[in-house]
Amino acid sequence: MKVIITNTTLVNGGDAAIVFAMIEMLRHTFGQDTVVNVLDSMATTTRRYYPELEISQLISIQPRATGGRASRLLTRLGRRISRLRVAIALGMLSRGMDISRLVLSKDMRLVFRHYADADMVISVAGTYLVDNYDISPRLRELDVAMAYGKRPLFYTQSLGPFEKRQMGEMLTAYFDRAPLILLRDARSRSSVEALGVDPAKIHVLADCVFGLAQAGRLAAAENRQGPVRRVAISVRDWPFFRDGASAAGMERYISGVAKAA
Repeated sequence: MKVIITNTTLVNGGDAAIVFAMIEMLRHTFGQDTVVNVLDSMATTTRRYYPELEISQLISIQPRATGGRASRLLTRLGRRISRLRVAIALGMLSRGMDISRLVLSKDMRLVFRHYADADMVISVAGTYLVDNYDISPRLRELDVAMAYGKRPLFYTQSLGPFEKRQMGEMLTAYFDRAPLILLRDARSRSSVEALGVDPAKIHVLADCVFGLAQAGRLAAAENRQGPVRRVAISVRDWPFFRDGASAAGMERYISGVAKAA
């Protein structure tokens, strides 16, 4: 059994926890010999932190440019050429001709081969199918999988609401072809159902990372004696407020987290 987990960003610790939970679930379900390839947005960096994982660079998301202006310009030019190469390869695949070895770099050919050989393709759990982000690179990864006849499924997502009409229209084509759509909350389910997607394949579940929980530690925490004196919360940077990246928005954000604690 060979499984692709795509669209990951393992430099985010929460995303890394999700991926490890998914791998544990997959091997528990399909056997310990299940091969899992992870396609990540910053593969060179994440390989250093997770050498035990098989990690390749996403085709449509390239690492950010570093260095001086000339270096950044060359990187941007390289990205555009790469996108053109991928578009050509996908266009020919849709016509039944695989010319990836002629137009793609060695690393890109390897990723195309991963998609072609996979028994299952999963778009990683998390929160990235929302109006705040440009999701077209994420969808391009799924395009490659579907070009090889693989229908990607979506693991426990928080998504929507899709206030941008174009966003909903783009996603509908992928949700309609997905064999399974797992969501983390009822609001996300409403967002998907509003697109006219078959509700029979939509399921609301807890975040998969809870599968890593250890019963013994939970029981010990429940029976703990004495008050909790300190709570540590890891909070991500979040500039997407309705009134823009404002100081007032950040103040409300921090206040909301504090009240939750």
